[in-house]
Amino acid sequence: MVMRFVFLLLLALGFASAKDSSDLVLPHPRKVVKEKGGRILGWDRDATAFEEIGVKSEIIHLKPNGLVLPMYVDADSLCYVLEGRATAGIVRPSGEATNTRYVRVGDVVALPAGWMVWLWNTGGLGMKMFCVNKQVLQEDCKSCKTYFLAGSEESKKGSFLHGFSDEVLKRTFQVDMKEARSIVQAQKSSVFADAKASFLFFLFRKMIAHPDVIESGGRMTLLDDTKMRILEHLNFGAVLVKLNPSSMFAPQWLLGSGQIVYVTKGKGRVEVATHEGQAAIDQTVDAGDVFVVPPYHPHAVVNTGSFPMEWICIHFTSSFYPSFLSGSRSVYGSIPLEVLSASLNTSDDVADMVRSAHASEKMFFTLDRGFFSIV
Repeated sequence: MVMRFVFLLLLALGFASAKDSSDLVLPHPRKVVKEKGGRILGWDRDATAFEEIGVKSEIIHLKPNGLVLPMYVDADSLCYVLEGRATAGIVRPSGEATNTRYVRVGDVVALPAGWMVWLWNTGGLGMKMFCVNKQVLQEDCKSCKTYFLAGSEESKKGSFLHGFSDEVLKRTFQVDMKEARSIVQAQKSSVFADAKASFLFFLFRKMIAHPDVIESGGRMTLLDDTKMRILEHLNFGAVLVKLNPSSMFAPQWLLGSGQIVYVTKGKGRVEVATHEGQAAIDQTVDAGDVFVVPPYHPHAVVNTGSFPMEWICIHFTSSFYPSFLSGSRSVYGSIPLEVLSASLNTSDDVADMVRSAHASEKMFFTLDRGFFSIV
């Protein structure tokens, strides 16, 4: 009989306490900014979920004719367009403007820290975008700052123009003192303005149109540095998943990165396990919900609805290396039978079933409807 040992060293390393599901599934976001041209919804910077992965997240709503004032952030950003369309422009630190482009539903926009950006909704419908910011110089993004090149003097989100003297602005813009003062006094909006009236390096068009994996249970589109070279510099990546009814996204963990997930359509059951054998998340999520998967935590998603479930997952490595617990790429499948049966303390027949489960599927498993009666 093969003895099974639990190494004390591994126990010593696994010191972190299990997280309650309420910590990793975020509450509904609150209004951070609301103006005539749009609004920003966000979460408490001290949220435990963000502490787990060191990021900040927000949702930008841009009304028709709304303009996000020119600004830059001291953090790398990756944004996914949820609704509508808008015109966007990015200016390099050298002052060279990239091509202005439309961004629309399904597009992903990458923005390096310190690069100036503006966004203008010239259409007749609202535009909505989910953004994740990861600070470059610090381990977490609690202190991420946005610097506006225009706007009011409002506390915490005003333009830095108000921090300069009239004399400096006069000489900077080569205008007289009266004109310098009038420029500053004309700044009324703090984030949004009502503005009636090659970027492809940073834009990946329509993720849903380029699936990398298609199976009966669903499809997955991967965005990494081979498709969008800037991601290698930003250390970002994204995965768009469509999970069909009565299907499960295979249990897996991601190497070296946490993940923040925004559910765009449908509903399903999410389970995330910890190194202590506890459930970090075990609950139903719906469209509009956001949850966090800490690094190396295995997790699974089951579509419990009658319609497809979709989500965008943003992670913090430019390459996507998941390890699956089942399917044709199962890590269990590579463990010798005698080792696995001894480890699980089961017969060889049971161990072989574990090794070969869903062998004809990669990552999307079709399930019996009866499964949902127990989840």
